Amino acid sequence: MLDAIKALYGPAVAEDLNSINDPESYYWFKTESGMPFGIKKAAVSEKEYRLLTLTFQPLTTLPKSLTDEERIWHECLFLGKKNHEVFSDGTSRYLLHIQLKSTLSDPDAFREAIQALFDQTPVILWKNEETVILVLLNRPDAILAEEFIQILATDFYADVRLFIGTALNGADSAHALYTLEEKAFALARKVLPEKRIYIFEKVLPLVMLTEVPKEIMETAYGSLFQVLKDGDPEWVKSLSTFFEHGMNMKQAAKALFIHRNSLQYRLDKFTERTGLDPRQFDEALFIYLGLLAEKLL
Repeated sequence: MLDAIKALYGPAVAEDLNSINDPESYYWFKTESGMPFGIKKAAVSEKEYRLLTLTFQPLTTLPKSLTDEERIWHECLFLGKKNHEVFSDGTSRYLLHIQLKSTLSDPDAFREAIQALFDQTPVILWKNEETVILVLLNRPDAILAEEFIQILATDFYADVRLFIGTALNGADSAHALYTLEEKAFALARKVLPEKRIYIFEKVLPLVMLTEVPKEIMETAYGSLFQVLKDGDPEWVKSLSTFFEHGMNMKQAAKALFIHRNSLQYRLDKFTERTGLDPRQFDEALFIYLGLLAEKLL
């Protein structure tokens, strides 16, 4: 849709606040994905403005100016411009996606809290009022992510979800990988809403399953779906917890607040009904993808 606007208004459209001298002479909107853009007021009639507001959400305040580093990363990730300057040191970068459930009352204090949490100041990109992308030199682990969530909840009363991305190794693939991570994050929040932290490698199978036709999934997993539907509801919870804890019986039983023997019994009963043993890696992979497929469908 934005391409059609650019084709219609040509040079009157601005996507980068830094590229213009008089931002207040523009009407500012944001796309469905949250990207801001402006159109010169002089190029828009009153009727056209009303039509634009029906399609795009107007921005009541001007988008903030970006630093040179933020602008380069903004263009690289969001617009797909292959600026190799950001990888000139040969070091990988990692993205931490932050999804807020509501807008923050004090974004500047939020920025300060982020900068204080990391040893090296990250590049902070606001895609929209609820979506923030951090560009980091080191990949955050789950412990740091949990600490981050606690700080946001305590200091800003913010309910957030985090997505830890994989390594970005060059400008040629940065936009494509960011887009993939964004898709994976959105899908994971929809299918696994109970989680607060998502990790690229654990969520990627969900994205891959969306490429499989529904009929194929139902054919491949029909019998498993039926067992999960008709069997003990504790099976699904036990299997999911077992996989989440790396197929470690002791840790999974502890997380379920049951004795290890009880978990062993549940897995044995599942194997009796399906002929599939979740303790064998290849069969566990099949079962795990089946659990994801059921949620997806």
